Amino acid sequence: MSDSAVAGRATVTPALAGGLGLALWLLLCVFVVSLPLVEAPKNIAGGLFLMLWGLHALRTRDAGGPWDRFDTAFAFMLGSALLSGWVGGDAGDLGGVIRLLVVAWVAKRVPLTQRQRAVVLGLACFALIVGIVLGAVPVIQGRRPYFELPSVGQVNQSALYIAVLACAAIGWTVQGQRPFRGWLASAAASAALFALTLLITGSRAAILAGLAFMATALPALLWQTGRNPRTRRILLGTCVWLVAGTALVMVLGKSYPELSGRKLQAARWVSVESVDIRFKHWRLAVDAWRQKPLLGFGPDAFNGLTPQQVCAWREQRGEPCDPARYAAATHAHSLYIATLVERGLVGIAALAFLLALWLGALVKAVRQAAWSPLWAGSAAGFAVVAVGGIFNTTLRVEHGSLALLLLGMWLAQRREEPGQAGSHCPRS
Repeated sequence: MSDSAVAGRATVTPALAGGLGLALWLLLCVFVVSLPLVEAPKNIAGGLFLMLWGLHALRTRDAGGPWDRFDTAFAFMLGSALLSGWVGGDAGDLGGVIRLLVVAWVAKRVPLTQRQRAVVLGLACFALIVGIVLGAVPVIQGRRPYFELPSVGQVNQSALYIAVLACAAIGWTVQGQRPFRGWLASAAASAALFALTLLITGSRAAILAGLAFMATALPALLWQTGRNPRTRRILLGTCVWLVAGTALVMVLGKSYPELSGRKLQAARWVSVESVDIRFKHWRLAVDAWRQKPLLGFGPDAFNGLTPQQVCAWREQRGEPCDPARYAAATHAHSLYIATLVERGLVGIAALAFLLALWLGALVKAVRQAAWSPLWAGSAAGFAVVAVGGIFNTTLRVEHGSLALLLLGMWLAQRREEPGQAGSHCPRS
């Protein structure tokens, strides 16, 4: 290490380092609390979190560890967004993309104690409970047909946010860990509330992501925690709750036909109308992508594309066009199609690299399913991003921020452990 680096580290006293660490943790707490509730505080907390970490890293010459493949993945994702915005001449929601990626990236490099991480997760659940109450009031009063979280909006995006913590809370319940008093009971109650709310939203993409988690990560959790009476009781209770919760949602759909925009009625569950509309969005995106295949049109640029533009481009290529085959929208309703049209082949490569690393890390560290709340949270985030992303644009706004933040915090925990994926952690 150079003399300048040693001198830089020496100027930071243990008290100052502890104070900076506490401030970073508090800002992260404010960020997760405000994420589903209010707009301005989460942006302020996120910005201050990044600035304070940057100042601390410059002061100490310590960025939180050596560069690894996930750093490359985050840099690749961010670089593809910046490059596509610059070349495409449309910055779009570039600020949102930066917040989404950089807060999670920095969280990967911020050391927190096990209890501090548990508090962040607990506060995320608390904020969602408050958001559910606030979102339910206008629905109960008949002022709004759809359930929406205050600072997430749009029912499907709210459902994706709920799905992340619903799956995570189910995982925490199965693990049976107790980072602090009341954790297990709170996790079980949160799992029941969040899963019921998810069903009431009627968002099939979010529910599909939840089912994917139940079919893949849940068996891993059950296997790693072992076969014991508590695990069997949890599994039985989950099955009973699913039957009872589904029955309750069906009764609500029949008793209140306008609830959730009629999405709870049986006929709507098997309807393919929304899928047909998504196909029209996807055709618009793919035909537009052919104009800029390498880097796309820029972040969030899909909302500016129209069937008339696409038909004009097809006519230039001597191809027939029927505008009725396309439909414009604010976003492409698919993570993969949106990435293709907005960031091109470079963006798709960046996304594939991140998802492959994410899945590979979860599989490699599967033994952490027995004890790590952040493994369960990261697995929940992956299920929502990768599976929910088939039918919705998941790496955006609040639900994308939450999923990637859980990944970043888990990677920070994983970095600190000897042997990483192969290590075991004693129960707290």
